[in-house]
Formats: sequence, structure tokens, C-alpha cells
Amino acid sequence: MPDFDLPLMDTAEEKINNSLRKVLKSDTFNKSKTNQRLLKYLVKSSLEGQNPKEFTIGAEVFNKKYTAGQDPNIRVYVHNLRKKLAEYYEQEGKEDDLIFEIKKGQYKVDFLSNEPEKKKFPESKIIFIGLAIILLVISNTGWWFFSQPGKSLGYIQKSNIWESFIHSEKPTLMIIGDHYVFTSQLYTDQVGVSRDTRINSDEDLDNYLKENPEKIKGINRTKLTYLTKQGPFSLFKVMPIFTLHQKEIKLQLASETLWDDVKGRNVIFIGSYKTLGDLSKITDQLQFSFDSEEVRLKYYDNTNDTLFSYKYYQELMEQATVDYALVSFIKGTNDVNFFFFLCNHDIGNIATVDFFTNPEKLKQFEDQLSENATGFKSLFEVKGMERTNFNLKQLMFEQLDKNLENLWE
Repeated sequence: MPDFDLPLMDTAEEKINNSLRKVLKSDTFNKSKTNQRLLKYLVKSSLEGQNPKEFTIGAEVFNKKYTAGQDPNIRVYVHNLRKKLAEYYEQEGKEDDLIFEIKKGQYKVDFLSNEPEKKKFPESKIIFIGLAIILLVISNTGWWFFSQPGKSLGYIQKSNIWESFIHSEKPTLMIIGDHYVFTSQLYTDQVGVSRDTRINSDEDLDNYLKENPEKIKGINRTKLTYLTKQGPFSLFKVMPIFTLHQKEIKLQLASETLWDDVKGRNVIFIGSYKTLGDLSKITDQLQFSFDSEEVRLKYYDNTNDTLFSYKYYQELMEQATVDYALVSFIKGTNDVNFFFFLCNHDIGNIATVDFFTNPEKLKQFEDQLSENATGFKSLFEVKGMERTNFNLKQLMFEQLDKNLENLWE
């Protein structure tokens, strides 16, 4: 049978090959020649960018002509290899910097970093500070609102949008979009939190490391996330609407929200396009997309059957930031309602949340809706300097006349 020698290279592949040699010499693997040969082959194939088929593995690893359904059963061999790898990383390899992972149904090896995080800010302390700020905003919002003499919500109490939440028998979940971060080496030679706007999930990070294997040892996952100014500001504006009516509302971060959390609830989402997570299953029906690489929003106008593309830019002469913020209210089946505030920069949601909690402006906006409307989607251009002095302009408006269906299937 052929042997798969692994060359020594002064690159990221050398780190992978060194890790492989350690695995193969371990007590878990050294008596299992089949698993050794199979792992060698799959690692070598993955480094070469290949995803071998069953018949290829059968021929090249076991030196046999392989026919589906006949011995050797490659899927069984790979299944056993996964079990061996899991056993190794639970015991001998639990401190290894690099982990070999073969996902179910695949024969390609993923190389995952397992480097211990050093000199990192304590996660519990940072998360606690973030939640404490949010809770402080919530608790003080109610006090501030009721302490204002003669304060009234005015038209907001009659608004078809807010009435759908205030008088609904369904509980309301308010989700604040928090941003994905990872840890890496900083210019100060410390390990700290980093943010890349193109990387917004564990999956994005894994794909980036696959394309840039030389970065594997320098970048690690973390449970930390971060909130921007739009979160506390939006809470300050929205909470009085629920406080006045003694309506309970649950607060949750987008990174902690699962699809099952949304079922059977009214949802208000306030966050960046990049922080939607599972809620994109709903917003996908709104026919827009945000490209993190190009920093471009694509918006499909159903009324005119036209696709519009908006490229983000900064007015350098005025140092003003321009954002394209999308706001949509949608009625779903089972008497649930969804209210989305989406943007790229803070100024987008700060401006639109302020707009939709202002009685006079809200009334002018709702005058565009017919009695039979089940919702709307609207695109705004927002210009501002340092998150203040906003200039808000409505670019698009579409009335929705049909409820969202089949959300929970």
C-alpha cells in the first residue's frame, strides 16, 4: 500500500504536519494503522484543497477497487476515525494548539485553532459591565418618563404599529444587535479583542482561517461581543411606550437569540445588518441584501420591479457619515408582529428610532398606509456628524398587503 509522506515546510502547513505527527505517535493512534493511514491521507488531501470521494479513498488508502456497498465501507472507517480523534482531544490532545475536525458527511479535514487565550480581559467582567449599562438604561427610562410633567405619548398610543405590540396578547421580545469579535495579537504585543466587519460569525471566522491558514495560531474565538451606541439610545426611546402601558418586554442580545426564542412572540429588532443571525430567515422575505465586503446595500423595489444599489461613503469635506437604514413592520401568521430597525452605522438606527417614537413624525409616516396594510418596508438615507445633527430622508416606501407565512416550518 502507498505511504503518504508529509514534507517539512516553513509555512502554516508545517504547523499542521507537526500536529499530525504528534497525533499519530499518541497512545490513541499508534496501535491503529488503519486510522493512521486514513488521517494522513485526509490531512494531505485537505492541505491540497481536495475533498476526496469514497472510491478515491478506497483506492488510494486501502489499495482496493471500491464499489459503493462493498468492503471497505469508507463511511464506517471515517466514522471510527472521528471517534478516535474525539478520544484523543479529550485526553492526550486536550492542550494541543491545533485540532483536526472531520464534519459528519464530509471527508475534508478542518484545522481549528485551540490556542489558549492569554492576557485577555476577563469575559465575565466585560459582559457584566455591558449588561449593567443596559439594565441601568431600562430602569432609569421609566423613572425619567414619569418624572416629566404632563408627558404624553400622544399619537403613539393610537399608532397602528405600536398598538400591535401594546395591546397584543403575545409577549414581546426586543433584540439588540451585538457585534462579533475574536481575539488576536495587538500592536501593543498584548492579546485583545479585534473586529473585522467581514467576519460576523464563527462560520465566517472558520472560513477566513481556511483561506488564511497562516493566521490559525494568532486568532481565537471568544464568547465576547460588543454593543454600539445605538443600543442604549434605542432602549431609551422605546421603553417608555411599554412602561406607560405596564406592558412587559423581554430584552435579549442577538448573539444569544435562537430561532426557537422567536416563535410565538412579537419581535422588535434593533441592530446592524450584520447582526441579524437567525432572524435573517424573516428579513430574507423583504428582498434586500447587505454586502460586507463591498459595504453596499441592495434593495429590491417590488412596486417598480427594480433593484437599487447603495454604496456607503463618507462626505469628507463635511466629515459627515452617510447611512442607509431600513425600517420594516410586518405582520406574521398566528397574530405575531415584527418591527425591524436595520443599519450599517449607529446614526442610521439612532435617527430612525427617534423618528418612529416621535408622535408627529410617526403620524405623517403612517398616513402613507392604507387601512388594509399589513406592514411596510421603507429605506432612509441618514446623514450625521459624530452621531448627531441628523438629516433623514425617505428614499423608498412600500406597503405590504400580505402577512408573512410559513415562518416556523
